Amino acid sequence: MAAKLKKEIADYLGSEKKLFELSAEAFKIADEDNSGYLDKIEVREILTGLAADLGNDPPTSQQMDEAWNDLEVDGDGRITNKEFMNLIRNLLQSLYDSL
Repeated sequence: MAAKLKKEIADYLGSEKKLFELSAEAFKIADEDNSGYLDKIEVREILTGLAADLGNDPPTSQQMDEAWNDLEVDGDGRITNKEFMNLIRNLLQSLYDSL
């Protein structure tokens, strides 16, 4: 099971097209107001949901601020699909490394 998952993750990490498609699909779901970008509230909901799925406590305000600053690289106060794709890539890489 883990070997199959690791191969699937490697396929995404090895293909910008596949990674973009996965990211775009997740971004569309996360962009609840269909604004074309994610705000802090939407990012908090994503990270809180991920923490719950993993059996962890929700992120603290400090952790949220750190995550936001890591994601929001162009300084416009919102997360674009491209910035979000970096999050997906990093999450997949972390998961791959843990398997």
